Amino acid sequence: MNLDNPDSNVPSTDANTSVRRTFLKRASAGAVIASIPGRSAWATSNGSIAASGHGSNFDQGDCTKLLGVTSFNNDNYRGMSFKHVFGGKPFDKHGNRGDDDFTFGQIFDAYNSNNNSNSNKNKRGINSVNVSMVVMYLNAINHDNGSGVFYPVLELHHNSKSVFASFLYNSAKNNAASTGITLNKTISEYSGFSSC
Repeated sequence: MNLDNPDSNVPSTDANTSVRRTFLKRASAGAVIASIPGRSAWATSNGSIAASGHGSNFDQGDCTKLLGVTSFNNDNYRGMSFKHVFGGKPFDKHGNRGDDDFTFGQIFDAYNSNNNSNSNKNKRGINSVNVSMVVMYLNAINHDNGSGVFYPVLELHHNSKSVFASFLYNSAKNNAASTGITLNKTISEYSGFSSC
């Protein structure tokens, strides 16, 4: 399993790489969830990355660089509670808010597991939305700290990590499946190399 095709229910993106890259650059090189209903609301919502309708000025002309899930699966983050960070319980395999809270470590373990049990699917969430939300959040809080991440979403658009976490969670509340797909594509597109 990979973030590019998390549950094998999203078509392979190899044929669409160029189109996706163009779309993502225009959308905001990061966390704008352009595919969910009510896209016009992003233009006026507090903290929107795409305030102008595109992301040409998102990163002040620098290149967006993200790390993937394997870069963050370490003791620094494994004990963090999804609910504590995002303000609500993780999403289940159907896109509903689940009954249980999970640590980031439990979500990472479910992502890395070859076991496709219902328990692991619920920890990952529909289209690995829980995994991708955690990864985007960790990229944001690790921006420009020597880790190789350049993702200035907090300082440019969301003012704090809690505001950004709420932004991600509210996006998933509106449509967890689309949020998962969009964040997965964003992570795949910008992990390990520059957006330029």
